[in-house]
Amino acid sequence: MITALPLAGLALAVAMQSPLAALLMGIGLTVGRGSCPSYATRWGSRALQGAIVLLGFSLNGQDVLALGPTTLYLTSATVCAVLATGLLSWTLLKPPRIQAALLSAGTAICGGTTIATLAPVLKAKPADTATCLALVFLLNAVAVLIYPLIGAQLALSDEQFALWAALSIHDTASVLAAAASFSPEALETATVVKLGRTLWLIPLTLAASALTKRRGAIPFPPFIVLFLGAVLLRTLVPLGPLFLETTALTSKTLLLCALFLIGMQINRGALKTLSPRLWAQGILLWLLASVGVLAALLVLPGLGGA
Repeated sequence: MITALPLAGLALAVAMQSPLAALLMGIGLTVGRGSCPSYATRWGSRALQGAIVLLGFSLNGQDVLALGPTTLYLTSATVCAVLATGLLSWTLLKPPRIQAALLSAGTAICGGTTIATLAPVLKAKPADTATCLALVFLLNAVAVLIYPLIGAQLALSDEQFALWAALSIHDTASVLAAAASFSPEALETATVVKLGRTLWLIPLTLAASALTKRRGAIPFPPFIVLFLGAVLLRTLVPLGPLFLETTALTSKTLLLCALFLIGMQINRGALKTLSPRLWAQGILLWLLASVGVLAALLVLPGLGGA
């Protein structure tokens, strides 16, 4: 039975519209109580999967194809380079394997959304998911603050800044926040480029599902199939703005609920297992992505209007 305190905390987390706050409030509630209620695991998983399915309606493949080959190549190169660096850094730093996989994929594609999508596929523990999410959210906050300042100092064009933000900041909301702080033109371009990066979630999730399936099990979890169906429907069928706004709002609300419930599954023992090696890997990957994309935009002719 859900008591008044968790309900109040959940309502506050949704009202604040902050993924990091939702996660930390859930953790704080369980650490204070000393135990995790049984419903947190069941409903946390359902809310997370529902959020992922509805996310598919925001991904339109036609918009991505309109970006042009240069931007698509740069996006693909960035995603592949971060994934490859994540594998290399895992062999050197030796953080926990599942956490390292989640963090590498999240840095390469779409931060918390990628981590949340892959967590049930990789059968990650709540502590694995929460640790990676917390690190990503903190790095997002840093990026939103410093990217516009650096962009102004380097006199980046609107398109250069949009590409830099969209390809190296983890989550979509943080990309848009940073781009909006720079210029309206940067915001418009960053929105579409970030969408192209997010679509990499599809092949990566399919590959992870195929590689981790058990003998006799279905190749892909049902929620992944529904997610792909939503992406296909969004790409092929003109859906009304009211429908798209409703599904986007519902997806974000479900994700906030899921993060709160994931946080509630973290106890004092799980907090003691946090790996400094994982934090080192996460910061390293983000710095490499940020510096690498920025260097490419400044040095290579034709990228971002340079």
